[in-house]
Amino acid sequence: MLNTLVKASAITNLTDARYFAAWEAKWLGFCLDPESPDFVTFAQIQAIREWVDSIDLVGEFGGQDLPYIIQTTEELKLDAIQLTRTIPVDWLPDLPKVPVIQELVPSHDISSDELRAQLMAYGPYVSYFLLDFTRNKLTWEEIQEDRAPLPVGLLRSFCNEFPILLAFDWTPENLEEILYHIAPSGISIRGSAEEKVGVKSFEEVDRLLEFLQIEE
Repeated sequence: MLNTLVKASAITNLTDARYFAAWEAKWLGFCLDPESPDFVTFAQIQAIREWVDSIDLVGEFGGQDLPYIIQTTEELKLDAIQLTRTIPVDWLPDLPKVPVIQELVPSHDISSDELRAQLMAYGPYVSYFLLDFTRNKLTWEEIQEDRAPLPVGLLRSFCNEFPILLAFDWTPENLEEILYHIAPSGISIRGSAEEKVGVKSFEEVDRLLEFLQIEE
């Protein structure tokens, strides 16, 4: 059992899926944006579903329109969806009736007011936010700088007010610091390619998840 929620994102293979399911991650995320290199087909997702259980499957959408999101959610029987762009607010009431994770990508010059406005606007319609600091390569070291636009204390206050998952370029060291200083609801860890079918090293991810493991 893990002591914080874990979302495995951009899963592309069964090896990753079974690994994170065995660690009792909360979510397996599959990219459903055909323009993304991480895109997986419906058939791949259905095949993986046969091998994992007790874990929620999340469809990760990009710039797709609302009808595509609704149809895909129904066809794949998704447990949740993730919106990787800020869709028009007037779409939100018509989204599928499953939990929604709204991804937000802070920039190096984002203001605290700008981020709060996004959290407030989407908050009534989503179950979690995912603040992904990896897409713009915003590091934990930069956030700790004196003049950082989103200082540590502010991020902690947002995590107290909203259900937030965080994505950083994780190491065991920064994971410990971030969980202590910011206290998010959970974290996102990206999947990666296999060395060959069924073969992959999980040494680095093992170190992260071992830190989160609750001794029984």
